[in-house]
Amino acid sequence: VAESTVAAYASIAAAQREMYWMSPARRLFDSTVTHLRLGLELLRSTNGGSRQNLVSAVAHSALLSGRLAFFDLAQLPVAQECLTVARDLVGEADDADLAAVVYGHMAFLPGFAGDRTAASAALAPAHGFARRSGPRLRSWLHSVDAELSARTGDMKRAIIQTKRAGDALATLGSDPTWLDFYDPARFASFAGYVQLLAGDARTAALTLENALAVLPSSGTKQRSVLLLDLATARAGTDPDYAVELASQAVNLLQAIWYPTAKDRLPALRRSLQASPYREELEERLRPLSAMAS
Repeated sequence: VAESTVAAYASIAAAQREMYWMSPARRLFDSTVTHLRLGLELLRSTNGGSRQNLVSAVAHSALLSGRLAFFDLAQLPVAQECLTVARDLVGEADDADLAAVVYGHMAFLPGFAGDRTAASAALAPAHGFARRSGPRLRSWLHSVDAELSARTGDMKRAIIQTKRAGDALATLGSDPTWLDFYDPARFASFAGYVQLLAGDARTAALTLENALAVLPSSGTKQRSVLLLDLATARAGTDPDYAVELASQAVNLLQAIWYPTAKDRLPALRRSLQASPYREELEERLRPLSAMAS
């Protein structure tokens, strides 16, 4: 395969990553999977110096496809398949940053399912690859570890990893340009969620409010998650405000559906279960029923 072909493939893969923030998930996923299949086909006939560049680009396509399948489409077997392809490619790509992020994403699947052993098995090599990475990448990985630890019942590790994430973010260094899904606002989002899972609703509310204040305008998907987490954190002290926050999240989700945000609804419902606001909350959430189905 000619170097110009490899460059064109990598350019399209980069453009698809940028489109993640503005494109409908299903359409973008279909595009990225088609591009991934093309890349895998090209790899069968690519040798020499251009192969490593192509391997890296195809691994990015597989990673984006896996992210979309997991976070945006809730298609877990498809996400597993795409991320496995990415994992198999990163060794040849010789890119420690990319390898760390791929393994970090692979930890989400068992971590969200409550399987701490399998999540740890993916996080261990991820931390190893990230040893010399930049501050945001190392911080992201500690944040992932913190959330998955909290989800699987290891709250002590979750708190330690949250602190390490904050410490890493304050260090010097450079990160890859493609690491556009993590910043101080996302760190605060992770930290606030861990605090919420730890039962510290007051601290979580303050952290989540800070995250909302600094979240970039492109972070619409994350904003819906933050609003629902903040609603849960505020439900005990200001249920009226909690319902209003939930209504704001519904408005965003009607514009950009995001299954990861939907997963926050059970905790919010429990937080207002014994409250007179329970029925009003259900009324505000009703528009999401058709979308979820």
